[in-house]
Amino acid sequence: MHLQKRMNIKSPKKILFAAMDWGLGHATRSVQLIRNLQSEGHDLTLASAGNALYFWKNYFPELKIIEKPGYFINYHRYLPLSLGLLLKSSSIFKTIRKENIWLEKLNQVENFNEVYSDNCYGLYNRNLISTIITHQLMIKCPKPFQFFETFLHRKIVSWTNNFDRCLIPDFESSDNLSGDLSHKFPLPFNAEFIGPLSRFSLMKLSETTTPIEPIYYYCAIVSGPEPYRSRFEEKCIEVILKSGKHGVLIRGLPNEKNSLEIEGIEIYNHLADDIFVEKVLQSEVILSRSGYSTIMDLYVLGKEAIYFPTPGQTEQEYLLKHTLNYQTTKKE
Repeated sequence: MHLQKRMNIKSPKKILFAAMDWGLGHATRSVQLIRNLQSEGHDLTLASAGNALYFWKNYFPELKIIEKPGYFINYHRYLPLSLGLLLKSSSIFKTIRKENIWLEKLNQVENFNEVYSDNCYGLYNRNLISTIITHQLMIKCPKPFQFFETFLHRKIVSWTNNFDRCLIPDFESSDNLSGDLSHKFPLPFNAEFIGPLSRFSLMKLSETTTPIEPIYYYCAIVSGPEPYRSRFEEKCIEVILKSGKHGVLIRGLPNEKNSLEIEGIEIYNHLADDIFVEKVLQSEVILSRSGYSTIMDLYVLGKEAIYFPTPGQTEQEYLLKHTLNYQTTKKE
């Protein structure tokens, strides 16, 4: 179906590219694909919500950027994320329906040729070539509730089947970054592995074999939804101050105007890509959440990290273990 639709479309195409608003990861990793589409001469409109929307507005000032229905997922105070999502499933399903209706109405005005969606499961349309980008083809559940994983996998596949293509940002081989999230269960019929996605893949990183002299001992990369983003920021500051060593902290707040000033720590709300990479490569120890987009970024930059899963986020808890196994295997 995808190829049949594409044959009837002349280049350049008018494309809508959307990303889920859960933190910044979906927006940041999509930069690589967006830049590729720009280089092909397509007319792009971007859509997201929350901090992801503000990130894109700062990153792509030359593009039309609009707000879409947001998921605005909050963490349950006491339950693991997977169970919290089950309790909020009706709200998630409602947002997916809203997305689909929103796209239908928007397309009547804009007449897009294609739509790309990073984890926005409602953004498909019978009149468009529709592509979903996701590494999360199953949701990790706590041990007592792992029987839910098969059900959740089937639900996710039922959503991805509405799209012409499902792009998985990982390696197809057993030597991969996402582990069970993309490899445990049978793949959707439209699945295609495209390798890790990172906005830093587009940069000409130094090919010199001479190690970069460290300026900082710690580099803390803070991200994720509140209140856990702020709590992790406080924890990183505490670790750096107790060490008595020089550190840098990147807060992951692209729309924040107020800044912090703490002696011994360079603190930035947000950094341009070249400066961000410079700070990471000049640091001995990286402190970070074990979010998949961050793992892909650090893989591209060739840096390991001390990962701290977001409390209750079973995916990040799993990715921590999988990444440790991956790094150990690479060293052997």
